[in-house]
Amino acid sequence: MKCGYKYCKNNIIENEDEAIKENGKYYHLSCYEKKVLKADIFDAFCGYVHNNENGLLIKKKIKDYIDIDGYNPTYVYFTLYYIIKNKIPLHSIFGLKFVMNQKKVKDEYEKCLNKYKNVRIQPENIDFVYKKEFNGGWRDLIG
Repeated sequence: MKCGYKYCKNNIIENEDEAIKENGKYYHLSCYEKKVLKADIFDAFCGYVHNNENGLLIKKKIKDYIDIDGYNPTYVYFTLYYIIKNKIPLHSIFGLKFVMNQKKVKDEYEKCLNKYKNVRIQPENIDFVYKKEFNGGWRDLIG
C-alpha cells in the first residue's frame, strides 16, 4: 500500500498495522504528523498575520520550507509560536523564513528540545557480595 503524503521519501507502507488511515488514504506516522503540523502552521499563521496574501501561496511556502528546504515541521511551528509569543511583527510568509534563520530562535529551539529530552543515566555497576559472619553461637546454626 502507498503512503498518501505527496512528499513521502519511502512511499510504500510495509506494516499496515502502523499506518494511519484518514479519508481513505494511508499515511506513515511521520508523514501524517507533517501533514497535521502543516495545517496547524497555516491556521496559526493566518490567525496572526492579516494581509492580502493568497492562501495557496501561504500553503505552498509552508510546504517548501518543510518538504523542499528541509526544515523540521516542529521547528517551523516553534518559530511561529515564538513570533506570536514575543509579538514580533510579521507581514508576509517570506518573513517566517527570515525569523527561522535567526540564531536566537535556533538557540531557543535547542534549549526547548534539551529541556524536554529524556535523560539517560547510566547505572553504576555495584557488585554486592554477601559475607556471612560466624559468631560461634546458636544463631550460626539457625541462620
